[in-house]
Amino acid sequence: MLKERAIQVSGLIFVVNINKAAVHLWQQFGFKTAGGTPKGFRHKELGLVDTYNMFKDLQAY
Repeated sequence: MLKERAIQVSGLIFVVNINKAAVHLWQQFGFKTAGGTPKGFRHKELGLVDTYNMFKDLQAY
């Protein structure tokens, strides 16, 4: 007999925080900011910029 297994499914994305349009778009899809990484992305014009870690629980999908 097989035992039931609980599966935790989530989505985690990294978004450059200066890209306000991308942050807004992911928020519209239900992602929440869950921290960030200082100087986590090297922008070719601005140098090192911060990133947001955005998370969404996908269990219901």
